[in-house]
Amino acid sequence: KTLDNITRWEMLKIMLNLAWLKPNTTCTNKFSDITATTPNNWVCFYAEKALENSLISNNKNFRPNDKISKSESLKMIMSWIWIKVDYKNETWQQDFVTKALNLKLIDKQFQDFNNSAIRWFIFNIAANAINNTTLMTQTSQSCISTKTYAIENTSKKCVVFPNTCIPKNYTKTESCLEEK
Repeated sequence: KTLDNITRWEMLKIMLNLAWLKPNTTCTNKFSDITATTPNNWVCFYAEKALENSLISNNKNFRPNDKISKSESLKMIMSWIWIKVDYKNETWQQDFVTKALNLKLIDKQFQDFNNSAIRWFIFNIAANAINNTTLMTQTSQSCISTKTYAIENTSKKCVVFPNTCIPKNYTKTESCLEEK
């Protein structure tokens, strides 16, 4: 299954799990093509939580059943760890690929931005992000699988990470008043 493509709604589930975010419990119809019941009873809850946390862009449609592209999945993962990208190239896709290459999230340049991403591609980038000591602060000698609370330095949002490796723009804290 690692060579299978992935839909945009499946990617939402992966991203919220990576970010240790709980989906919303209500849907306010921020996207015209998804509701609390269409295409199923949970996509809207995940999409709106992802939007609130800047994991996806605020577009009119979400296109949940479309295959996620390589550049879309790269952007979501980089947004998850709050990587800022300077827009210098002809396309936003090239800007994200260049930054990801510089940070060693990917090991080679690619131009097929709109090709569908396979599961291996997505999981490899996420693993590279978690294991990248330039991006992540290890709060112990290695990334230990345990809840770790941290405050994002700019937005002051408190989030829960699934392990002791947190992005460098977060500060570890003992708890969050309200887990997200």
